[in-house]
Amino acid sequence: VEDVSSSLHPLLLWGPQAPVVLADYLVSADLVPEVGQVASLELDRITCLMAAAPVGEQPCYLLLVPPRAARVLWRSFLSFPVVSPVGHVALFQAGRAALAWLDAVLAQEAVELAYEELLLHGLVRAEGGYVGERGLTAQG
Repeated sequence: VEDVSSSLHPLLLWGPQAPVVLADYLVSADLVPEVGQVASLELDRITCLMAAAPVGEQPCYLLLVPPRAARVLWRSFLSFPVVSPVGHVALFQAGRAALAWLDAVLAQEAVELAYEELLLHGLVRAEGGYVGERGLTAQG
């Protein structure tokens, strides 16, 4: 695993029209990643790493783009009347409404959650263990 934080800049498209906006950049709407998929795509000749995951009932796409291209792509997104920017406060408020576990993730102190709550959010398996456990124990 390599830290590429300084090599990529995040952009987030979230909402019912996000797939429509992305499809406008692609040869085929079938190239828009399905929920749970990660894909490398070209949007306006800008290579992007994209992860698709719903937030609440809304489609959400996290795009990781080269910093030099982030402004160009963001301005291109803003040319769509259905795209409107929101700041961090609005994003976290909407996230908290859609993702009940977000406050626990953002907490500065240790947090204990009931197994049932973790199971409800898909963070543990019904048969025991947690998501990612096999990968971490294989390395250890």
